[in-house]
Amino acid sequence: MVHKLSLRRKITYVIMINTVAALCVASIAFAEFGVYRFKKLQMQNLNALAKVMGTTSTAALAFKDQKSAGRFSSTGRQTERPWRGIYDPDGKPFAVYHRDI
Repeated sequence: MVHKLSLRRKITYVIMINTVAALCVASIAFAEFGVYRFKKLQMQNLNALAKVMGTTSTAALAFKDQKSAGRFSSTGRQTERPWRGIYDPDGKPFAVYHRDI
């Protein structure tokens, strides 16, 4: 069947196949970049939240005030993480916030 086609038609098919392949590769690249960028933004958001919690909970840890530490650990409710906590220097939970999903 292919040998009966004109040269013009064969070149057109080759160009179309290459174009479709290039579009597929570009689509996959854009999708992968989107996933990469989303993960990077999520990590930046989480790092910012951790810095805020670390800064605001320093006094509570220094004075061993679990009540105010519990208030600080409930900050950042906009995230989809159902739990978060503040740990003392020994690595033991000092204040934990848990939200039902």
